[in-house]
Amino acid sequence: MADLENSAQALDSARVLLPSDHEDVPQVLATMASVALHRFVRSGDPVLLSDAVEKAQQGIAACRDVNDGRLAGWYSNLGSLLRVRHEVADDRSDIDRAVEYGRLAVERTPSRHQPLVLGALIGSLIQRGLRYDDLDDVGAVAALARKTLSLIPDGYAARGQVLGAVVAALRVDHQLAGSRRSLDEAIPLQRELVASLSPTRPDMAIHLSSLSELLRLRFEQLGSRADLDEAVAAARRADEAGWAAGQPAAARSLSLRALAQVLLDEGRQEGSAAASAESVEAARRARTAAEGHPVLVPRALILEGNGWLSRHAATQDPAALEQAIGCFEQATEHFPDDDAQRGVLISNTAVVRLNALPDDADAAALTPVIDELRRALMITGSRTARGAQTAANLGAALSRRYVDTQQTSDLREVCELWDVVAGLDAAPPQQRVRIAGLTGELLMLSGQHGDAADRYAEAVRLLPMTAWRGADRAGIEAQLAQARHLACDAAASRLAADGDGMAALRVLEAGRGVMWTRLLQLRRGGSDLERWNPQLAARLGEIAAQLERIEEFDELRAAVSQSGLTDRRALLAAEYRELADQAIAAGHGGFLAPPDEQQLLNAAVGGPVVVVNVSQWRCDALIVSAAGVHPLRLTALSVGEAEQRTADYLHALGQLDTARALLYQARRARAAKPGLASARAEDAARSQLAQATQQADALLDEMLRWLWDTVAQPVIGELERLGLFAAPQQESAVPRLWWCPTGALSLLPVQAAGHHDVLAAQGVPRTLLDRFICSSVPTVQALAQAHRSARDLAGEKSGEGNMVMVAMPETPGHPSLPEVHQEQELLRTLFAQDRLHVLQGGAATRSAVREALHGHRWAHVSCHGTQDLDNPSRGGLLLCDGLLSVPEISSGRHRGDFIMLSACKTVTGGRHLPDEAISLGAAVHFTGYRHVIGTQWSVGSRAAADFCETLYTELATEDGFSPAQSAAAVREAALRLRADASLPRYSWTPFVHIGP
Repeated sequence: MADLENSAQALDSARVLLPSDHEDVPQVLATMASVALHRFVRSGDPVLLSDAVEKAQQGIAACRDVNDGRLAGWYSNLGSLLRVRHEVADDRSDIDRAVEYGRLAVERTPSRHQPLVLGALIGSLIQRGLRYDDLDDVGAVAALARKTLSLIPDGYAARGQVLGAVVAALRVDHQLAGSRRSLDEAIPLQRELVASLSPTRPDMAIHLSSLSELLRLRFEQLGSRADLDEAVAAARRADEAGWAAGQPAAARSLSLRALAQVLLDEGRQEGSAAASAESVEAARRARTAAEGHPVLVPRALILEGNGWLSRHAATQDPAALEQAIGCFEQATEHFPDDDAQRGVLISNTAVVRLNALPDDADAAALTPVIDELRRALMITGSRTARGAQTAANLGAALSRRYVDTQQTSDLREVCELWDVVAGLDAAPPQQRVRIAGLTGELLMLSGQHGDAADRYAEAVRLLPMTAWRGADRAGIEAQLAQARHLACDAAASRLAADGDGMAALRVLEAGRGVMWTRLLQLRRGGSDLERWNPQLAARLGEIAAQLERIEEFDELRAAVSQSGLTDRRALLAAEYRELADQAIAAGHGGFLAPPDEQQLLNAAVGGPVVVVNVSQWRCDALIVSAAGVHPLRLTALSVGEAEQRTADYLHALGQLDTARALLYQARRARAAKPGLASARAEDAARSQLAQATQQADALLDEMLRWLWDTVAQPVIGELERLGLFAAPQQESAVPRLWWCPTGALSLLPVQAAGHHDVLAAQGVPRTLLDRFICSSVPTVQALAQAHRSARDLAGEKSGEGNMVMVAMPETPGHPSLPEVHQEQELLRTLFAQDRLHVLQGGAATRSAVREALHGHRWAHVSCHGTQDLDNPSRGGLLLCDGLLSVPEISSGRHRGDFIMLSACKTVTGGRHLPDEAISLGAAVHFTGYRHVIGTQWSVGSRAAADFCETLYTELATEDGFSPAQSAAAVREAALRLRADASLPRYSWTPFVHIGP
């Protein structure tokens, strides 16, 4: 600081000595302005800032030559000074003049030298746009930033300075206009800027903080853990760099704010009280460092308040709420009455008070909160991302009052507010989906079913935006899990409104299997698109292939950082969207369109398809036939009972798996150390397994009877009434029936429904297994696609093809599977040596199996399988070199006709994402295998071998191998397992056929 004061004194002396008309006076004054600015930055004294502005103005006025080439730089510097003073004093005239001088500077600067002055102008436009919600300014800065970037020549000395302005513009375009493209462009530019700087630079901490904030924003959009981890690391580096460089307190406050913000997100992500506490502490340090700075103090208070809210969420400590309110109220006083940030703070404070109220709070308690939220909305408006949140908050408060008072005016206002939010492009997609869904829910509660169905349909239409191609798989799954009931509720609301079965089916299909639809859309081109613009179609195909490679292949992950992958994925996705938009605008976007009515009806070409929709509003069977969709109300079925029975079923089977694992461990321990203790331990484990088996059998008895009584029997009666098939008179006339359960039911063996415990006493068996050939399908679209694939293969002889077998009789750390050899010998009897390719033991690597599945028409996989109910993408096959996971299988493109997955849990989905059908069986089916046979839970190796023996005996015909009979063969194999008294009673229930 002493050096700056000495410089200021020296310049004052020079100014006094120079004649007023001397040619050096303008430059001296410009330098004096610069020194005054640096003194202000160090001290925070606003008098020094005003002195800097005055000196800059005097310097320009002292310039006698209007063509002086230095004027452009002086104009730009004055604009920057006025921008800084506006930030401190909040005088609108300062920022207006800053923009004016910035434009003058650009006009006077040759294009090759424009990047620097354009950067200064961008800064002023950003500040004015943010402070006064000037969307014209915000809209201009992104285009201006891209122009600036294009003008930067190679080796440009001030590239780093210009990049800072460009990044700021792109960030604002994202925050206020909702542009994902801008955010995705900004991150690698900011990363480049950080990498170009010396670690000891005084402003390194600021640039690291900016990188942290950008990554944090993308984490909020996409949920990528890699972004959050890098954001935390950058913020910690910024904090360290700030102290090492001896930064002014105000600059350290910025770094600490960035750290507080990412720790806040980490605390929310993990529910961590420790991270929330660290966030609060960082925010407090930021406030202390910024003491006396009118802009930085309230920002730190806001973060501290948010930290207390996160702490309350993790600990339920009511004192944390009071701390949050106190911080928000203090921060509010620092902002002018018309500042949008003041409105946001009023809204936040009101929401904290709203959430603190009991669930049954009456209108008297809610009205003061509503009044505060109205006041906030008058300040923020509802047309920006910040305003959208305020509108959403007011709608939430009004909806609670409506529940208490039933005032139609409140309901009408809620719908108006939430419709604005759902329709606002600048709002985050997940917020738009959630708000549209909440509107539908509220309207259903009010009895306005038609309006509710429209809102739900809008939410489903928006849902794929949360599965954006630029996000990683984990982020997409997290977003979809938040809306896991949406599609079923949307279909139920449509049925409640007008009973339109086709409309209900279409909205249900649009909201289920979103991740698979996203994958298939990437791959789908279409002859229409290729005829119209072959270059565009080819580029879309290239991008699709690259996106799949980025998402799925470990070798690429090893070569590129996770954050770099996210950058690359995001930019590819943005290009894909732009090209797809061109195709849509030209009328050639059919490859992205949802299936039309006829495409869905084509799924029933082989027989009726029964979609069982389970919703909080009602439960129905949608019976799809070639003639249309017929809804049937399932009055005995409820979502609550379905979810409870599913939870009980999964728990019982989980206990059975645990008991099997304990017995395996006890046997190994006894083999390693024979003796009385180990023998007793093995006996105890065997007893525990017997008890778990008995409990599972009892539960399955009851559950399969319940499925028959509540679902299967009513559907069969309706099918007979509609004349869609006659009751079978002889074995050869067993009818086909496809099941597509939704929600929790998709985890149950619906195809096994029936009273199997009393077969001898039945006339006409009350079981699906005895009366029908049943198949399961993840979605109706998937079945329609499988039928289309059948037509594509019609020219190939059914018996011709090659079989690949994956055989893993031994897997380290897992029980031996001796029956694998039995299955292998069975296949050797059916297929000639040159038509059977076996990958056994060490040859069964992940890469070899992927390649084999791609190159063979038929496949048989016999090994251990696994599934994680909470994270189904971690499911897969256990091979010699590790897990071949669902995502890796999903990356393949197959043209297969048949695959038998003789492994555990190969068609088991996830409990939090049941309608996404994330399983190994679904993966091979969606990516090309028409007939898939898998298991819904663990199976014994002997039961699997016996099942396969019957299966292949049925499929081996005089013409060769006949996969078209797969469903009937699965039924026959299940019947024989059920009749085998030497096997556990329900050893047959896990096996299921997927396909036509």
